Amino acid sequence: MKCPNCQTVNPDNQKFCGKCGAKLERVCPNCGISNPPEYDYCGECGATLTEPISTPTSEAPQLKVRVLLKQC
Repeated sequence: MKCPNCQTVNPDNQKFCGKCGAKLERVCPNCGISNPPEYDYCGECGATLTEPISTPTSEAPQLKVRVLLKQC
């Protein structure tokens, strides 16, 4: 399981990241409930868990720039 904080890959059975100590959980994409990292299915609704819980990052949004050139 990849740590949502530092991106370190940890064994699936760990509850905390071995590098930064962040709690490893999986959030259900269907109902939003947090589940232990060892779960493959949500304990609340039974949906498949495929990604670890995501935490907000401080990354700035990417801006798209369009350059317009005028022909003379």
